[in-house]
Amino acid sequence: MATVRYIFGDVLTGEIVADIPLYGCSMAKAIASGELRGSFQLDQTGQDNATLLAATVPGRCYVVCEREGFPIWGGIVWTRTYQSQAKVHQLYCRGFEHYPERRLIRSDFEMTDTEQVNIFLALWEDMQADANSIRVNLPSAFPSDNLKSLTIKESEFKTYRDALGELANASDGFDWTIDTSRIDNAYIFTLRIGSPLLGNQNPENATYFDYPGSITNYWQNESMANTGTHIYGIGTGEGSTMLTVEVVHDDLISQNFPRYDVDVSMKSVTDINVLTDLTVQAAIMRKALAPVLTVETKADKHPEMLTYNIGDLCVVTMQDPKHTDLSDQVKQARLIGFEYYPASDSSVEMSRLVFEGDDL
Repeated sequence: MATVRYIFGDVLTGEIVADIPLYGCSMAKAIASGELRGSFQLDQTGQDNATLLAATVPGRCYVVCEREGFPIWGGIVWTRTYQSQAKVHQLYCRGFEHYPERRLIRSDFEMTDTEQVNIFLALWEDMQADANSIRVNLPSAFPSDNLKSLTIKESEFKTYRDALGELANASDGFDWTIDTSRIDNAYIFTLRIGSPLLGNQNPENATYFDYPGSITNYWQNESMANTGTHIYGIGTGEGSTMLTVEVVHDDLISQNFPRYDVDVSMKSVTDINVLTDLTVQAAIMRKALAPVLTVETKADKHPEMLTYNIGDLCVVTMQDPKHTDLSDQVKQARLIGFEYYPASDSSVEMSRLVFEGDDL
C-alpha cells in the first residue's frame, strides 16, 4: 500500500504547519483546475486540536498531498465543515489554478502585438503585484510566435481568470497548470505552460492501457448531451447588439445527420475575434457523436501513478463484446485529468483517468 500524506501550511508564507491524516479522501487534477476532498477528526491521539484548526483555515492555508514522498496535488483549503457529534471536519480544497477567479482586475491593462503567452504571464505578474496575493513561480518569457493584443478596463470588473481564459482557451491557445514540488522542508508552486499542449504528444512514447489488463473498468460515453452540429458562441451584449459566432460541422450535415444546435455562453468576451477563436475550440469539443473514454486503473499497477502526466497522449486497447472489430479496439486519447483515490480499509488505491472531451 502506497504511503500518502497530507501536509498543511500557511499559503502566504509557505510555512508548514501540520501533517494531518485525512480519510475518505479523493482528489482531481486537470488542465487549469483541481479539487480535493477529505475529513479529519478532533481529539486525535498525538495531535493538538489548536494546531489542527490553525492548519486548516479556509483561504489562509494550503494542503499538499504526497504519494511515496512525491507531491501529486497542491491547493488552497476552501471550505471547512464541522459535524459536532462525530467531531469531524470535512474539507473541500481547490487547486491554485482557481485563485485568479477571486481576483478582479482593478486597473486598466493593455498589451498590443505581444506573444500571447507573455500577455498571460503579464496578467499573473499584475495580479501578484499586490502584497497579499498568493504567489506562484512564473516561467521565463516565451519567443514571439503568436502575437495578440488584450485591453481590459478597470470599469469592467473582469476577473483575472476570465482574462487568462480568453488567451488560453482560444482555438490557437495553450494548456497550463500549476505544479507542486518539494525542496527540503518547503513547497514550490510553479506555473507550467504548454504551447500549445502540455504533455507528450509523440505516439512512439505514448502510455498504454489495456482492457482487460491494467484497466479494471471503463466507460465509453456516446451522447447528444451538450453536443451538436451547429455550435453558437454567445458573447457580451443583449438583443441585436449581442456578439455571436456560429460554427457548423459540415461533415455531419453532408452525411445526412439531423441538425442539433448548442449555445455556449461566453458573456465576458467583448471582442469578436476572441469569441470566434473560443467558439471554434468549443465546437471541436462539442461535435456530435464523438465518443468519450473514462477508465479506472489500479494506481499501484503498471503504468503506475506518476509515470504519466496530464496532457500525455495515451493508447487504450479494448477487447470485449463492445469492440470486436480490430479497427475499433485501439483508441488514441489525450489525458486531460485524473481522479485519485488513496487506499482505505474498504478499497484499493485507484485512479480514474479523464480523457479529452470528458469535461463537457
